[in-house]
Amino acid sequence: MKFLMSVIAGKQPKIDKVGLSYMLLGEAREGQNIPPTKDPSQVKQWFYTGPHIMIVLPDDAEKSALRNINQELTTNMPYTTIINKEAGLPIWVIPVARSGERIEPHTPVEKQ
Repeated sequence: MKFLMSVIAGKQPKIDKVGLSYMLLGEAREGQNIPPTKDPSQVKQWFYTGPHIMIVLPDDAEKSALRNINQELTTNMPYTTIINKEAGLPIWVIPVARSGERIEPHTPVEKQ
């Protein structure tokens, strides 16, 4: 949450450990590396991503570790994105289901 609050405020976050977050209902967003809009009626095209987890890495490892990861939103493959261009820190997004799909409840099977 510290990372997200700093980025949304336009501040440079200080990341000293791996951060993990998730959006189990997915999200609708304006596009790649575009900050959230204040007026959704002005968005020309929405991109819908399914349920996913998001990972942010410590400052000393982040940019080099995420440099060559896909940035395409529409392939249902892991991608990186930047929420705030001024902060410039990428988030690694890993889909766990396709857009429009729900995650089914799972009951662990007991080992015998």
